[in-house]
Amino acid sequence: MSLSPFQIYRRDITILGSFALNYTMDRALGLLSSGSVRVEPMISHRFPLEKFPEALELVGSDEPSLKVLVRP
Repeated sequence: MSLSPFQIYRRDITILGSFALNYTMDRALGLLSSGSVRVEPMISHRFPLEKFPEALELVGSDEPSLKVLVRP
């Protein structure tokens, strides 16, 4: 997959990465598995990995989205 720096700049797209720290992962998984944190209301769109370019297009569009989930 290629990204055009010009399009990212022109459309004011923000690309965020995320990482997990070893010392917080167990706590986060515990909160999720116990149901203390509900993530379903936060996910507005779901895509399989092969549609990753479409997910990026959605995020960069004017269509409202909260969290876009890409499944492996």
